[in-house]
Amino acid sequence: MAEDSQKRLQFLQGLIASLKKIEGEQQTTIEHIAKLQVELQSEKKEALSNKIGDCFTNASNNTQLLHEMIEEFQMEVNKLKAGA
Repeated sequence: MAEDSQKRLQFLQGLIASLKKIEGEQQTTIEHIAKLQVELQSEKKEALSNKIGDCFTNASNNTQLLHEMIEEFQMEVNKLKAGA
């Protein structure tokens, strides 16, 4: 593999690792939000529960975007490896 390709591969692999870490942290955030939403619902705090629901939706969307980015970068890694 050419030096430029090797550097690109290392960069992409580092980027994927960072994105996976963020994705995991985002999943933990989603779990915390879900627990809080249940607590607010049990306390009849519907307005706050709805706002937390919006946070949950946004976090879920972010997780999906991260997953898509990881897949795209992984495809690029696979192409670089196949061309080696």
